[in-house]
Amino acid sequence: MLQQKISNNTQFKEVERTIQIAGIALNFDAQLLDIYYRINYFKNSTDLSQMFSQQVPEWHIDNNQRILVRDENFNPIPNPEYKEQKDQEGNILNDTEKFLTEPAFDYVSNIMLNTPAKLSDILRNYIIEQDNDGRFNF
Repeated sequence: MLQQKISNNTQFKEVERTIQIAGIALNFDAQLLDIYYRINYFKNSTDLSQMFSQQVPEWHIDNNQRILVRDENFNPIPNPEYKEQKDQEGNILNDTEKFLTEPAFDYVSNIMLNTPAKLSDILRNYIIEQDNDGRFNF
């Protein structure tokens, strides 16, 4: 079972957390990837998970979402056609176009099935990315 350390609990800063992947379901007919996981909570190496809700938000990946295309080091690949556009105050209007993106299910299922990358490494990278985006802070 895959386990990945993530950021500490947002409300209890001294409580460490890990994501434990319980399973994944890849459905090509529905073009849907579901990731089933739980969050484990620890303080001073003591498991406190029973003190926290075990309900977690669903994690679906489908083609209604766009996802960054990444290189072999999991770095986003720059969009070679990107030209920055700013408004009158100097705010960047098209920042989301700075890197290449693809429909999420197509991209993730392709790298899972057609690249030499290990599934555990792919999942670890996406767990870290989702943690940085706040997915596990609820």
